[in-house]
Amino acid sequence: MQPLSLVEEKNFREFVLHIDPRLTIPCRNTMTHTILPNLYREAKAKLIKELEGIKQVALITDCWTSINNEGYMTVTVYYLSDKLKMVSRVLNTIMIEESHTAMNSAKELRKIMTEWNLMNKISGVVTDNAANIVKAVSDINNWRYVPCFAHTLSLAVKDAVLKNKDFKTILTNCRDIVTYFHQSNLANIKLITLII
Repeated sequence: MQPLSLVEEKNFREFVLHIDPRLTIPCRNTMTHTILPNLYREAKAKLIKELEGIKQVALITDCWTSINNEGYMTVTVYYLSDKLKMVSRVLNTIMIEESHTAMNSAKELRKIMTEWNLMNKISGVVTDNAANIVKAVSDINNWRYVPCFAHTLSLAVKDAVLKNKDFKTILTNCRDIVTYFHQSNLANIKLITLII
């Protein structure tokens, strides 16, 4: 994915005009404030129309904190099409400007479900095992909570590994070796010459 400023770069414009001189390349401002919002509105209206005919949906939601320490939540809807094909669509990724409490998460989930007219169609919500999101889904919103199998399996494997003293020692040693070679350019070059 490229930044929208690409449309203003001289080489890109020359490249596109070389391919087809009839093309008019919009500026970044037009892309940002007109073209992309219009495409989003069209796609959203089409998906809302499609979801009107769906009787039940499942959701997956996850919250995380970015490298910039900003909190986000993504909600994805899953449903069967009229041809019995499973369809998934990301409904929203939002910045959470409040703390990730159960009450705040429940409020944001309800807001997204209302926006997409899905409040009465939710058959279940898959999330990780974090207490706040489990409470938001099952206790506050009274939706069926479905624990994420991949997350649960990951936790079980991590727990088993950490409880095995010998494996934990091997893992720690491996991490130390990798860290050493990542932090030392000379050691990394020496390693590469030994391998080759």
